[in-house]
Amino acid sequence: MIQKIGQGKFAKVKLCVDINTNKYFAVKIMDKMKLQKKVVGQNKNAFANVQQEMAIMKKLDHPYIVKLYEIIDDPQEKKLYLITELVKKGNLEKKVK
Repeated sequence: MIQKIGQGKFAKVKLCVDINTNKYFAVKIMDKMKLQKKVVGQNKNAFANVQQEMAIMKKLDHPYIVKLYEIIDDPQEKKLYLITELVKKGNLEKKVK
């Protein structure tokens, strides 16, 4: 991984590169323990929301939606890595508002 390009409440986003193709991606890194502890609704934790987000993103293929390429679940580090398309020129939150 090259550099940090963003951060949210439950995740850090870093720039990464595929050394075989020299193509750049964003990797969203989440701590599964933090997600499981955070309650976000009736009897639901943030990890359940992330699981739902991943299931939806796997099915989507649209030019205006960030593409999810890979999900890496590291049980030893208790981390979840989402490898996504890199959106250039800033974060999406600024573009959506």
